[in-house]
Amino acid sequence: MVGAGRTEIAKTIFGEDAIEKGSVYIYGKKYQRMSTQKATRLRIGLVPEDRKEEGAIMEMPIRHNIVHAVLPRLFKSAVISRKTELSVAKKYMEELGIRAPSVNKLVKLLSGGNQQKVVIAKWVCADCEILIFDEPTRGIDVGAKAEIYGIMSELVERGKAILMISSDLPELIGMCDRIYTIKDGMVTAEFSRTEATQEKILAACV
Repeated sequence: MVGAGRTEIAKTIFGEDAIEKGSVYIYGKKYQRMSTQKATRLRIGLVPEDRKEEGAIMEMPIRHNIVHAVLPRLFKSAVISRKTELSVAKKYMEELGIRAPSVNKLVKLLSGGNQQKVVIAKWVCADCEILIFDEPTRGIDVGAKAEIYGIMSELVERGKAILMISSDLPELIGMCDRIYTIKDGMVTAEFSRTEATQEKILAACV
């Protein structure tokens, strides 16, 4: 449920919020301090709830947004190769089905669904093994939702781990193998896909 602390947990894992108490375990290793730089090195990506303010740089073109997280790996020197940047951006623009006339299109001019794909493309380009999706289909149309679900399913088939945060119960039940409910920042229940129903999830949240 909104206000339960779920987004705060996601931001703590990604290093945006400090760990006030407890630890984060990634690949079995304990971390008591995280940062976004450390999370990125550990191949963790966050697709935030507010894509316009936190997920993408709206005033920049698609190409800059896609390669943003991998600049140090792509370019060892201070000189950025435009040819390489364009090639990489085009690859992921096509792979994720971003609809735009070119990679030079400003992200702010795209539809909500295509903006979300740009945010996801950034982390796919960075070869993240763990992706956190916070309300991934909020504010996008039905057709774009289906495409986002398809992208997420494809990533799982490739062996990527996805942590999805959502207040859309049919979305959770349809997409997740395991569902955890959160209240006041604490886990209150756990359901497998076969066990989960909207009634059980709602009851665990109150």
